[in-house]
Amino acid sequence: MKVGPLAAAASSLGALLLIATPAPAEDCRLALVLALDASASVDQHEYGLQRHGLARAIVNPEIARLFLAGPPVAVYAFEWAGPSMQEPLTSAWLVVRSMDDVVRLAGLVSSHPRPEGDNTQRTTAVGAALAYAASALERAPACTAWTVDVSGDGQSNSGLAPRQVYASGQLAGVTVNALVIVGADLSSNFLGADDKLIAWFRSNVLHGRGAFSIAADGYEDFERAMKEKLLRELETPTVAAAPQISARDDRAPEGGEADRYCLGGGNVDSEDALVDICVLPGILNGGELDGSSNALIGAGAGQDLGTPARV
Repeated sequence: MKVGPLAAAASSLGALLLIATPAPAEDCRLALVLALDASASVDQHEYGLQRHGLARAIVNPEIARLFLAGPPVAVYAFEWAGPSMQEPLTSAWLVVRSMDDVVRLAGLVSSHPRPEGDNTQRTTAVGAALAYAASALERAPACTAWTVDVSGDGQSNSGLAPRQVYASGQLAGVTVNALVIVGADLSSNFLGADDKLIAWFRSNVLHGRGAFSIAADGYEDFERAMKEKLLRELETPTVAAAPQISARDDRAPEGGEADRYCLGGGNVDSEDALVDICVLPGILNGGELDGSSNALIGAGAGQDLGTPARV
């Protein structure tokens, strides 16, 4: 992926390395695992809608404020398909302590390429995904609560059943929520297939205290559904004290102008493809998906991202 020169302010961010920072329980309110469906039923366009929908949801100002309300949240994200196909989107746990961390997380989710593999490997192994999430939680920082989010558009058809994983005790004390993607094709609700899928997730995947599911009406609705789910999972009584989040980059030199919309640094390449850290705040201002490459494109390719903010 082509990356242009970093914005000057990014140098102060220490390269924004993904560091699994140990944190005492009182300093981490939630360990959150995000598990995205990458099985054969998800085509390349839907894959991009899902991954970028998650990234946009993460940097949504309302969600960003919740991430930064009170003690931090630790996040680990991965994609899943068959029993032996789980691909990390974050190489380690990311403890979200600042807006830079929020944008870093979204950038990691957005920029990760789809794992290689033929469709015979891309079955729908929900139980294996849950077992993988359990192993990830074993390496998590010490947090007050643990939640796993499973997104999927089909019932498990290979590997361990979710109930077998729960019976093993691997996810004892962990809440498992679901984002069920229905209406992925015109025949998906034939004879109530969508309703049956939602019922299957509720009966087999939801687990633990306060577990809930949210349905997305196709992959075009994934961002909306993910935002709604994150709102419920991240909401805390301290949200009123959270910092105000703006999509503008206000770190231009004194007396100058901000030349892009960024959160915590990043860059825009010469073709106006939003990459790295600036990609997602730009999307908040009307960016679109490039279906051919799944690149995030600014509001009108080849045009300015918007009126710069005067500092």
